[in-house]
Amino acid sequence: ASKEDGDENENDWTEILMLLPPGEEQSIGGLKNCSRISGLSRHYGVLFISKECMYLIDKYTIDDEGVLNVITEMGEETKVECFYYMRPKGSKEDRDRDEVTPPVLEIVKIRDKSKARRRQGTYIEQRHQCRPYPYDSIVEMRKRRYQLQRLALEIFNADGSSELLTFDTKRDRDEVFNKLYSMGVHSNPNDMRVGLSTRYAKQLQGQTLIQMALKGQRTVTMHWQDGEISNFTYLMYLNTLAGRSYNDLTQYPVFPWVIRNYESETIDLSDPSVYRDLSKPMGAIGKERSKKFQDRYRNWEDPSGIIPKFHYGTHYASAATTLYYLLRLEPFSRIALQLQGGKFDHADRLFYSIQHSWHSSSASGGMSDVKELIPEFYYLPDFLYNTNRFDLGVTQWKQVVHDVELPPWARGDPRRFVRIMRRALESEYVSKNLHHWIDLIFGHKQQGKAAEEAQNVFYYLTYEDQIDIDSITDPVDKMSMIAQINNFGQTPHQLFKRPHPPRKSSGASRMAMTLTTHANILIPLSTSTVAGSVAGIEWLPEEKLVIAGRNCTLIPPKYKRAVQWGHPDLSLWITSDAESWAGDTETRLLAIHEGLHDGQISTCCCTEDGKYIITGGTDARIAVWETPAKGREGESLRLVASLHGHSSSVTCLATDLDYQIIVSGAADGQVILWDLRRMMLQRRLPRHPGPISCLAINQNSGDVVTCASGWLFVWHLNTDLCAARRLSDTHADDISAVTVASGPDVQTFPAIITGHRDGKIQFWKLKLPGLDDAKEEAGDVDRVNSDSDPNFSCLRHEAPIRDSLCFHREETAAYCPTASVAQSGAKRGRGGEETGEEEKEKKKRNRRDRPYMLLESAEKRKLHTAAITALHCPSHDLIRLFSGDIDGTVHTWQLKSDEHWVQDSSVTACPRCKRSFGVLERRHHCRYCGGIFCNSCSIRKTPVPQFGHVEPVRVCNDCFTALQAKSSSMR
Repeated sequence: ASKEDGDENENDWTEILMLLPPGEEQSIGGLKNCSRISGLSRHYGVLFISKECMYLIDKYTIDDEGVLNVITEMGEETKVECFYYMRPKGSKEDRDRDEVTPPVLEIVKIRDKSKARRRQGTYIEQRHQCRPYPYDSIVEMRKRRYQLQRLALEIFNADGSSELLTFDTKRDRDEVFNKLYSMGVHSNPNDMRVGLSTRYAKQLQGQTLIQMALKGQRTVTMHWQDGEISNFTYLMYLNTLAGRSYNDLTQYPVFPWVIRNYESETIDLSDPSVYRDLSKPMGAIGKERSKKFQDRYRNWEDPSGIIPKFHYGTHYASAATTLYYLLRLEPFSRIALQLQGGKFDHADRLFYSIQHSWHSSSASGGMSDVKELIPEFYYLPDFLYNTNRFDLGVTQWKQVVHDVELPPWARGDPRRFVRIMRRALESEYVSKNLHHWIDLIFGHKQQGKAAEEAQNVFYYLTYEDQIDIDSITDPVDKMSMIAQINNFGQTPHQLFKRPHPPRKSSGASRMAMTLTTHANILIPLSTSTVAGSVAGIEWLPEEKLVIAGRNCTLIPPKYKRAVQWGHPDLSLWITSDAESWAGDTETRLLAIHEGLHDGQISTCCCTEDGKYIITGGTDARIAVWETPAKGREGESLRLVASLHGHSSSVTCLATDLDYQIIVSGAADGQVILWDLRRMMLQRRLPRHPGPISCLAINQNSGDVVTCASGWLFVWHLNTDLCAARRLSDTHADDISAVTVASGPDVQTFPAIITGHRDGKIQFWKLKLPGLDDAKEEAGDVDRVNSDSDPNFSCLRHEAPIRDSLCFHREETAAYCPTASVAQSGAKRGRGGEETGEEEKEKKKRNRRDRPYMLLESAEKRKLHTAAITALHCPSHDLIRLFSGDIDGTVHTWQLKSDEHWVQDSSVTACPRCKRSFGVLERRHHCRYCGGIFCNSCSIRKTPVPQFGHVEPVRVCNDCFTALQAKSSSMR
């Protein structure tokens, strides 16, 4: 290379090193060409490995001579064979005259790389993004395949995100893997954490199968067999273990069809006839079509002897299958348009009906359709809506393709459809037969003689190790082979060589004794008192209770530090070394931070890992602060982001690390969801009828619970209203605290627990009308979707709520350069009147603005004499509840397994009449809940057969009413 070229290359290295954090260029221990996989796209870059972090800088490559090349990605294979650069289109005179409108860019292809660099610097500045991957934030790394080649490495981050990286050779991949392993990055092919739900993974504490075996513990499969993890969680774990990834559309996770009845008006999930035969692949379900596949396999002869026998020429999971299902959802719609030349496929070939897709995949789809499902069918209703209003065409039967057509039992609501599909996946029938499907996809029936007998043999290029891509020297043949692999789909890595063991029982029976299902046997266990109001409660795994007082928040994960605010100088304190932060013990002051807000700090919360402290103030601003590292507690907080979106004082905050969200409520009734990862506004909820008094997040599903002016709302993360109910009409019994007791899985409806100003605690359960109860209450089906529901009528007539509900639905269409987008509704008739098609469309949109579930009262407890200010249900212990009030009283509640009485010494006054007990006065105990009452407060008696009391025994008034109601409902 000439001196001039050498100087330019040195300048390029200087530019790329400037993208690294200051000082990091001195600690670089290695670098490799690397590509980041996103969907079907491959983004080239250079991977730098330092002592504490690795950095991926895109749009660069290094050639064999060590020369750095700038890449403008115009296609997957655009590297250094020829170099593309972009310049303003037209002559220099035209560009000089056009001072306002930016010039259109054209693509120029040249061979001289040094010349390309000079021209590149003249006309346009390349944008290079540096992606850091700190080692302490990587929880796992796994070797992966890409296009059936062992070139990829997938890293899983602590925030739930993951990246799929590919390298030029297997040797490069292994070198990077070993380098990261030497840096302390965890890797074990049997690690149980990746692929499981975050909560369950935390309980495992990073143990591997080998470690568990040495300790005599059980594997993930054993946990699934015993019903301790859900079917959905186990399938996600197997998909991850088998190399399936959300980052690669050609290896997207695969889930089974489980329901076969998509025609009836109602569905009974206890009826085995509604389920698909899970012991057969999709191609073997229809008898006539199954025979054709068998004939193909039996009569197959390839003259070249290269292609072995197969039943199916297409695959059950491919990039085309994923795009088929997710067509209405960005960015998949954009990818589909790119593959189709800027236009959607013919309407008859699109995903427009659940019933049609089932029949096509199981029987009537000819020899080319054996598709299974994707995970979104069991948790994400959004992909069934045409939210972006794409013009998807008209079928040959003159049917306009818009939202996906649902089965009758879904009642036109995708949210209900997904709920029922999830219930079906976790049903007793599926739990007993799912191991057969696992054998077909991940197990011993995937390949070999067992696959032949099960009619489960696919085209040979879908299996790993069937062909060595690197051995193909002809570039045309190599590209053709890679294209076939991408189009045909890829069979997951085989996990089991022997038949998979069946499940012993469904998860419902194993995980039944929790607050979500048995709140009726919750009893008071003990009482604690602190000075001042109770603002926060934590129950640690070592069974230690920690209490925070007014204007105080405990800092996770060890809760040995606390944040205090509300001081006259507007400062924020960080304190330590106290059993309780309720004002009754001495604390050690670690730091004082001043000037964090322009006004007083009004509320505060912390992330679960204790990394961020989030404050809200009377200045309507939310600030995210990074806490100092361990050993540097006295240092200043670092401002990460200042979030602006509210127009009044922030009243409450909540955050969830699994879903990477912050939820904030304000005095004007506004609730905003913020993205914790990108530190920006994500969504706004409709305006509430009054100030937001409290809110909570369901840690399993991400659903948001909000409370305002006596109303209780449950929202999905996409701002769909799940349920709403007015709980109080007066300020005296308004909602003052709320928490969510989440079940062991998303499909388990949580117990929403509210605390009120009058001291009572209420439990609420979500009910899906027509499915949750064997005896459906009259009118339940209509109560949710009609104006006759008294709860929804109140919601509709609340002007602030109704107006913003209508306004919040986005009417704008997503920009798509070459695909036509449907206009808002259909064409209007004469005089601006709405046509029937537009009215139908408006009804569909309004359905998302209305609740589809009911909030029903499950239980009620009242032991406090003052307003409830704090509720806590430990996620690691779903049999306990802690409640604190404004007077400093903290009650511990627990599910009872046998008869239990509250200790006499723990109660000094009758909870019902508030009269203090005399020194020698007898305290009467309820023989059901164990609570205490005085002699004049209850003379009710009733049998309590649960605890062996066949004859009537004395119970409190609340338990008497509850037991009588339960007895009446059973008759």
